[in-house]
Amino acid sequence: MATALHQERIAAALPLVELDLALQDLGAQEAAAQPDDWRYHPDVFADEVLGITLYDHQRAPLMALARGLKQEGKRRIAVRSCNSVGKDFLAAVATLWLPRCFDDVRVVTTGPTFDQLRDIVWGREIHRLYHGARLPLPGRMLDTEWDISPTRNAVARSTSTKEALLGRHAAVMLVIVDEASAQEIGEDIWQALDTLTASGEFLLLVLGNPTRNEGAFYEAFTTRAEEYETFHISAFDTPNLQACAQLGAHVVPQECPIVQPGLITHEWVEDMRRRYGEDSDFWRVHVLGDFPETGGNALISLSWIEAALTRPRRAAGSAASIVAGLDVARHGMDRSALAVLCDADLLALEAWSERSLMATVGQVLRYVHAWDIRCIAIDDTNMHGVSDRLIEVVETEGLDLLVLPLNWASNADDTTLYHNKPSEMWGRVRDNLSPEAPQPLSLALGDDVLRTQLQAELGRATYKFDSYGMGRLWVEKAGESNESPDLGDALALALEAWVQYYAGRGRSERVIYQDSFLGSR
Repeated sequence: MATALHQERIAAALPLVELDLALQDLGAQEAAAQPDDWRYHPDVFADEVLGITLYDHQRAPLMALARGLKQEGKRRIAVRSCNSVGKDFLAAVATLWLPRCFDDVRVVTTGPTFDQLRDIVWGREIHRLYHGARLPLPGRMLDTEWDISPTRNAVARSTSTKEALLGRHAAVMLVIVDEASAQEIGEDIWQALDTLTASGEFLLLVLGNPTRNEGAFYEAFTTRAEEYETFHISAFDTPNLQACAQLGAHVVPQECPIVQPGLITHEWVEDMRRRYGEDSDFWRVHVLGDFPETGGNALISLSWIEAALTRPRRAAGSAASIVAGLDVARHGMDRSALAVLCDADLLALEAWSERSLMATVGQVLRYVHAWDIRCIAIDDTNMHGVSDRLIEVVETEGLDLLVLPLNWASNADDTTLYHNKPSEMWGRVRDNLSPEAPQPLSLALGDDVLRTQLQAELGRATYKFDSYGMGRLWVEKAGESNESPDLGDALALALEAWVQYYAGRGRSERVIYQDSFLGSR
């Protein structure tokens, strides 16, 4: 059986013009020599060649691919799952299996972003398995391409154009679609995949969190289910939670074992249960691996927003300091917006279109004096003038006001849970609108126009998860809209001011509200 070393010796001995023919012949000999246990048992290949052990719910989709290849099953395989079950790992095993065991084969991995394919599927999973294999794997492994011979390769392709997917055909072709529920994968891409089914032994493996109850991935489990062999992986099907279930009575999550690092843990599941509740779409999608009952990727439930808009205020007579958040207008139709907060009550909200520095500072100072504001967080992204001028006024007039410039482009304070600072801040808004929060926010405002605008902005925010660790919350503040959520940003900044003013400076008063705004981490 040929090895990578044999190929290197051939390459060194032959002129370049003869190299492709020699590798092609060598590849055909090598593919023909594969044990049938490897060809049609990818789980055996994973064990004997890659030196890894698959758990049952990883093994099943791979075996379905093998049945499809032998025309004993469907050639379209769809896997919906919760977070962190090893979907990228599964894609990597499939990518290495087919070109190693067959001749005239091509594997194409694709997904909503090329960065995710390069850094996660290839950089973290495929390269790790290739270089750590128990038996040496042949060919050249590049950043996003694996070449064994002219007729055996694997490659990453973006879904930006369908032409990138079509490319060269092969007798056996596998297309792996990662994050298949993403909106970025348009209808034209799915049509291109349908076109590929006409060529040779075509196999399709689609993997994703079921974040939307629409689109081609959703249809694979509903209206087009007869075309697919489908699989479902819940958090409770994974090794760490299975091991936990076998322990019997024990303290959760402190005594829960982690038998397979990198996969979802009972600690994370219990945290999500407490923060979102078992009746939430978040729980359905990211813990149970089920499709949402509503829009699915809405960050804040409409019922929570409506409840907050009518929730009575409770801060009257409170001795707690008053804080504020200022979102500064930048361009286009953006407005500057100011939110004033005390305890769990939104006391005031205002927006204005005047863009001059002095007018904005003057408006803020009027609110500072009227409400005796002690801390204000200001959107300072690429616009230092307002915060600089306020700091100058504080120093010259001796105001008891803490000014906190904040850059939207900065990292989150908790980089294990949040993709970036806006995700952390809007996640805090969501946490404190939850009916389960220690002291849910009251957004009761007398201005019906601002109430309606704030409701719309909070309702537009969407979320997804990145591929870091267990998946960090990644909030799209404007959702699919092109409008900046000025009022929502001001509210998020006011909550940030509260956290920084109390927790950030060691103050211990108003503990219940501090816990509310921080969330019970």
